[in-house]
Amino acid sequence: MFNYLKHTVAVALTMASAAVMASHIDLTDPASLGAVSVSAFGGNVTSNTSASERSGCVAAGAGLACLGDGVGIGDDEVTFGREVLTVDLGKAYRVNSVEFLDVFNNANEGGKSEHAQFSIDGGSIFDAFRGAADGSGDSIGGYLMFSLSQPVVGQTLRFFTTSNARSDFSVARISVSEVPLPGTLGLLGLGLVGLGAVRKKHA
Repeated sequence: MFNYLKHTVAVALTMASAAVMASHIDLTDPASLGAVSVSAFGGNVTSNTSASERSGCVAAGAGLACLGDGVGIGDDEVTFGREVLTVDLGKAYRVNSVEFLDVFNNANEGGKSEHAQFSIDGGSIFDAFRGAADGSGDSIGGYLMFSLSQPVVGQTLRFFTTSNARSDFSVARISVSEVPLPGTLGLLGLGLVGLGAVRKKHA
């Protein structure tokens, strides 16, 4: 019985570990998206693959594929106004972070930081920007990672910008992890309770 419970706990731990493994959806490599689909309102989905555009992505040193400079609309960026880029992940995931390119603080242009905004399944709006224009300069390629303080479960991310008329950006990568299965967590709890009871009996 004791060995069975140990096996049960081991299996549950393995399943729980697999359920929260993180993966990255790299939008600078459009051919690798699999079940992920991208659509646009206000223009066509684009990704600039010219060497000059990709150079900023490469120079950012973020480990992106950089076969393009991320996805955008029309001019390969999501621009202030009515443009909305939709990324459908194919199923619900825990969204951990989103990485952008071409997000600058414009310290030399009146200090109007560019903003990249997005929502997950129509929920709260997240606002990613470099911060106050303090003259500190921009990162190479305008690379910016926005980490969510708490992962949000969802399938559809919508990207737009309404905060500053100077704003435009491209979406480079989305970090996600699998949603833990309730059954897996229940099995883990049952196994731990049973293991504790057996140990108490043998004490």
